[in-house]
Amino acid sequence: MLRSFLLLGLVALSCTNAVAQQQVRRAQSNPSVQPDLKTVYQKWLDEDVVYIITAEESRAFLMLTTDGERERFIEQFWRARNPNSATGDNAYRAEHYRRMTRHGRDRMPVAVAIGADPAVMYAALLPLPPDLDEMMIAGFLREKPVEMVKCETVDVEVPANAEIVLEGYVDTEELRAEGPFGDHTGYYSLEDEFPVFHVTCITHRKKPIYQTIIVGKPPQEDCWMGEAIERIYLPLMQRQFPEVADYHMPFAGVFHNLMIVAIRKDYPGHARKIMNGIWSLPQAMFTKCIVVVDNDTNVRDLNEVAWRVLNNIDPERDIQFMAGPVDQLDHSSRLPNFGSKMGIDGTRKWKSEGFDRPWPKEIKMSENVKRRIDQLWPKLGL
Repeated sequence: MLRSFLLLGLVALSCTNAVAQQQVRRAQSNPSVQPDLKTVYQKWLDEDVVYIITAEESRAFLMLTTDGERERFIEQFWRARNPNSATGDNAYRAEHYRRMTRHGRDRMPVAVAIGADPAVMYAALLPLPPDLDEMMIAGFLREKPVEMVKCETVDVEVPANAEIVLEGYVDTEELRAEGPFGDHTGYYSLEDEFPVFHVTCITHRKKPIYQTIIVGKPPQEDCWMGEAIERIYLPLMQRQFPEVADYHMPFAGVFHNLMIVAIRKDYPGHARKIMNGIWSLPQAMFTKCIVVVDNDTNVRDLNEVAWRVLNNIDPERDIQFMAGPVDQLDHSSRLPNFGSKMGIDGTRKWKSEGFDRPWPKEIKMSENVKRRIDQLWPKLGL
């Protein structure tokens, strides 16, 4: 996925305008004006791509190298970014850890707060962008700022009312085997290589309470936290996709295996647009299966959803598969963190979508019949 993205980015940079194309052709015919590709390679490997490589160098990279050379370079780039995994198995580590590794910093200070204000713990669960402070969100939920204090041994602040605080660091070059652990999926997560937390100090309140939850086969405590996130995030999703009437992530789907989305369908292919849009969001990209239905479907009534979808789909026509990043706890994927996803268009089909047959009416009892039955029912003696 990353390799394709990088190549597409290079293509986009190479096609900015006709003048740029002429400049590259001149460079091809005159070696004296060609950028040093070895230097360009090293800049890509050593620094941040977006800020270091110029458009001219990117165009030259595309125009002056063969497909095989570009593929080998992308493989080298991937390994440089993921030195402990030739196939990118650990591509989705914490963003701060990745940034530290990218810039050559070998030690990341870390503090773990155990037992805090419920709003703080809830904010820590939210799928926020990496540069958005969870404490700001917690303050919003509490309607007052979160009091913070500096740690004893690391330059990190933690909530002042935390029950227990673990201070220490993570060595960005050290990985050790972790697992298996019982997880919220209901399975024991598989063993894998992860960063190591070295504890330098432990502080705590008098008679501290070790606050935790129990996870396992759903429903467990974490399911209700996930449902709260689902409800709170509905208005945010609707700002991104105004056509979304509602969505639901059933407990059995453990919040990354199944999302049911009801939309106001406005044009052909609208359901597929929503699938791909959701898969482009930071955390929702891990959703294994997205089911899209019309907005008159109650997404929280799984019996109604199944009835509508199973009646509305032609499997070959209405099921879409795509490859991409998957949740790290997905034990069924072909590779760690990489696998396939499925989208099901359970909406009514239109002629403009290639459906030429009549669409049947749903069997519904009229309001007059309902009132008549309500009047007769007491007299029937049933």
